[in-house]
Amino acid sequence: MRTTKKGIFIKYNNKFLSATEKKPIVESINSNNITLTESKKTGESLSSYITSITLTYTRPKLDATLDEKGENVESTISGIAGANKTLALNRTFNPSQLYTMCLPFDLSKKMITEIFGNKTQVYSYDGYQNGELSFSTVKENVVKAGMPFLMRSEYYVEQPKFADVTVRSTTAQTVCGGEWDLCGTFGSYELVADGTQLFLIADGTLAKPKADSRPMRGFRCYLQKHTGTVNGSAQLPSVTIDGETNAIKTAEYAAPTSGTTAYSLSGMKLNAGCKTANGGIMIINGKKFITTNR
Repeated sequence: MRTTKKGIFIKYNNKFLSATEKKPIVESINSNNITLTESKKTGESLSSYITSITLTYTRPKLDATLDEKGENVESTISGIAGANKTLALNRTFNPSQLYTMCLPFDLSKKMITEIFGNKTQVYSYDGYQNGELSFSTVKENVVKAGMPFLMRSEYYVEQPKFADVTVRSTTAQTVCGGEWDLCGTFGSYELVADGTQLFLIADGTLAKPKADSRPMRGFRCYLQKHTGTVNGSAQLPSVTIDGETNAIKTAEYAAPTSGTTAYSLSGMKLNAGCKTANGGIMIINGKKFITTNR
């Protein structure tokens, strides 16, 4: 069967039937097939043929929701370990923005394009060298369970669902990269504010957490100074993605109160409580702050 500007055509005897050809009749219908046979009687009425087909899709049963704000997330994951699971991720993705990710199941290239769009980009961590944190496009067809990575979605996606996946990893993994490691986390995580941990936001900006406000939501990743290396200095490393250097801004994570007046980077005054739809960088008293992390 195929669709054209003129409607739906049914393939029969290895060819598509046109509107002028003799129509077959329906011999049988079951859950898997529609069987057609050609009329044998000369002059038989052609009124008994398919004029429309209704396809009914049954959504697979949802086994669990992975909540970015949830508690005891690791216990939830342990309870659903195994094959043939349908999972929802309670998280929203906006097109063209950069997100850190870490999931307990393999994520295939086919699944990524079906859910997030054909032009969705996925990046893995290559390591730190000469003041640069390097990421590059994933060449493999699968992002392995538990591995931290970056993703830039083509579509707006709210609470994506992943059908027929195998929960393989109950522990988020770390990718070592010299002086800086990329660490995944399934549950929410308290970042330290001593310069040894950093996180990325939507535009690729690298940020330090502020001392009194540093929670990060689950199913993300962050950068951690490798054990034994010197604590972070005031100078943040730069970030390259496929060889391109992003403009790095110094920013702090904050959760302003409702009485705070804040402005966007373009100078626009933000609404009460500094609660923007997608979060991001804002200016408060001449300093840059971040209201959410990716």
